[in-house]
Amino acid sequence: MIDPELVVSLAREAAVGFVGTALLAATAGLLVAGGYRWLSTRSPPTGIPALLGLTAVAGVLSSGALASGAFLGATPLDHRLSDDSTPNVASRPG
Repeated sequence: MIDPELVVSLAREAAVGFVGTALLAATAGLLVAGGYRWLSTRSPPTGIPALLGLTAVAGVLSSGALASGAFLGATPLDHRLSDDSTPNVASRPG
C-alpha cells in the first residue's frame, strides 16, 4: 500500500521545485529585459528574455545533474584501459 504522507511530501517537493525553476526563469527574463531596456530605448527582441530565462534554468539543472553524477555515474571512464583485445598500434608490423 502506498503511504499517503509520502505521496503528499513528494508532491510538495515537486511543486516547490517547479515553482522555484519558474521563478528563476522569470527573474532571469526580467533582468535581461530590464537591462536591455535600460541600455537601449527600444524593447528587447521578442522571445530573447524568455530564451535566456530558460537557459538559466537549463544551466542550473544541468550543473546539478553533473554534480550528482547522473550523466556519467554508471559509465566507467577507464573502460578502454582495461580492454586487452585492442591491438597496440606501436607493435604492428610495417
